[in-house]
Amino acid sequence: MSDPGFVVGGRYANTAGEYTVMDIADGAVRIRYASGFEMSLPTQGLWAQWEAILDQRLGRTAAPAKEPAARATRAATATRSTTATRTAPARATATREPAAPKPKKGASGEAAFFTTVGYLAMGCDLICAVAGRDYPAMAQRYKIHTGRNLSTPHAGLDIHERPTHRMGAELSVRFPASAETLGFLDFGAGATVEPTDEPHQYTVNRNEFVERLLKLGLDLGPNTDPWPVREHVPDTHKVNFDRGITLRRGLRL
Repeated sequence: MSDPGFVVGGRYANTAGEYTVMDIADGAVRIRYASGFEMSLPTQGLWAQWEAILDQRLGRTAAPAKEPAARATRAATATRSTTATRTAPARATATREPAAPKPKKGASGEAAFFTTVGYLAMGCDLICAVAGRDYPAMAQRYKIHTGRNLSTPHAGLDIHERPTHRMGAELSVRFPASAETLGFLDFGAGATVEPTDEPHQYTVNRNEFVERLLKLGLDLGPNTDPWPVREHVPDTHKVNFDRGITLRRGLRL
């Protein structure tokens, strides 16, 4: 990779479209797309995208005969990496405290969901990991869910430029709990609660669940005040939300 040669005011492009460089500072470039949307991205990763586009436009691509083999090698590597990523946590979980006790001790359905929301609103972190090429789409969804513009930097937001086979944003929630309180929480069908390296700290990777939290008033980064969130809870479920608050206040670690 050559050294970045961005010039303020210059026009470049990446996979999301053409943009103008507005500012360069501290290893990041602030860019503005034709739509007026602005964001900051790491300089090296953004320059690598621009070089790739230049290579494509000038015909400086790899030899066609070798490209399928290289693509197959990358695909095989990605498959092995994905398999290792998916299987390793399961082995680690088997030797730790149970992540999701069964059967559930609390209510089910929407009642359980709003109990969980009340619990998390008392203290949790919402995290979004997204590749730079997918950030505009993520920012648009954030605007739809919250009514606010997503600016960078933002607590809980991790924009990366590392190569990945995954598309879109990965949303997760991190929270403290005991084995006892986990039995009262419900993150939706198929959700997996995973223990972290820190004792009594757990995480759930589930975009649909976190997006519902954003709609109810929680935000990326730390959340510690349940009362603004409670205003968005339907009246029929405020009692369940309050149960979650009580459950969290009774947490003993």
